[in-house]
Amino acid sequence: MPTIDLRVAIAAAPMSALLIAANVAVFVAVTVESRHLEVLAVPADWAGVVEQPWTMLPVFSTAEVLIHIAVAVLVIGLVAGRFERVAGSVHVLAVYLLAGLHVAWARDQIALVERSGR
Repeated sequence: MPTIDLRVAIAAAPMSALLIAANVAVFVAVTVESRHLEVLAVPADWAGVVEQPWTMLPVFSTAEVLIHIAVAVLVIGLVAGRFERVAGSVHVLAVYLLAGLHVAWARDQIALVERSGR
C-alpha cells in the first residue's frame, strides 16, 4: 500500500491544503459554538454577501453535519489538489470562490421562491 508524505502533498498543492485547514477550522468553531454559524455562514441574499465577504471562504464547511465536512475535505483534497498541480493556486481559489457565489445565488433564489409562496 503506498504511503502519502503529507509535506510533499502540501507543497504540491498549498492552496488546497489551506482550504482544507480553513474548512476544518470553521467546522470545529461552528460545532463548538453554534453562534459562530451566524457570522461564518453565507448570507441568504446578495446584500449580505457584500456586507460579509469573508463568508465566501468557509462556504462548504458551515454545515453542522460531519458528513458534509468529510465530503468537502475529500473533494478539495482529491479534485482541487490535482487541479492545483495543473492550473495553479490562483485558479483553485477562483473556482472555490465562484462556488461560494453560486451558493449565495442559489440561497437568494430559494428565498425568492419561498417569499412568493410557490
